Amino acid sequence: MKLYYNVNEKNRIVEYSTVYNSIMQELETEEEINNENYKEYKVIDNILIHSPIQEKPNDLYNPILNDNEEWIEGATLEEVQEFKRVELKNARDLEIYEPYLYTNEHLYDADLNSRNKLFQAQQLGVGTEININWITADNQVSSVTNEDLINIVNGIAYREQLAFNKFASKYTEVLNCTNIDDVKSIKY
Repeated sequence: MKLYYNVNEKNRIVEYSTVYNSIMQELETEEEINNENYKEYKVIDNILIHSPIQEKPNDLYNPILNDNEEWIEGATLEEVQEFKRVELKNARDLEIYEPYLYTNEHLYDADLNSRNKLFQAQQLGVGTEININWITADNQVSSVTNEDLINIVNGIAYREQLAFNKFASKYTEVLNCTNIDDVKSIKY
C-alpha cells in the first residue's frame, strides 16, 4: 500500500492518505515517517495520525486523537475543525477514486491514471464506431463502444462533482460550528 503525505508551512508532515491527490507527495520509505521528528504513527480511516517530538514546546503538534482513538480533551475548536476537514477530504477522495459501476454491471477504475486512459480511448473513437475490450476494476474483460466510454468518463466526472459539492457542504457545516461536539458529530 502506498502512502502519500502533505506538509504545512513549517515543513512538518500534517496529513497522510492512501489516496493520491495533486498536492500530496508519495512517501518513498517508511524512514520518512520514522525519523527523529516522529515517535509513532497509525492509520485511522486512511489518515496517518502521529505525534511528533520537537524541541520547542510551542511548535509541538497536538494530535487530537489518543492511542485509543478517542478525542483528546483540551483540543481547540480550530484543531478539531482541521482534523475534521482532513477526515472529510479523505472520505471525499475515497468516494471519487473508488471504482465506478457502469450500466453493464462492470466496475471501471476511476483513479487518475485510469481516467486518463478512458478519456484517451474515448477520444480515439470520436466520430467512429469502435468496439474494444476493456479490462475492468474487477479484472473482467468488457466490450465497450465509444458511447460507453463517453458515459463512463462523464459518470465518473459527475460523481466527482457530487463528491466535491458534498465535501463543500459538510466543510461549511464544520466551519459554522461553535463547539467541538458539533464538529465531532458531522459525518461525510
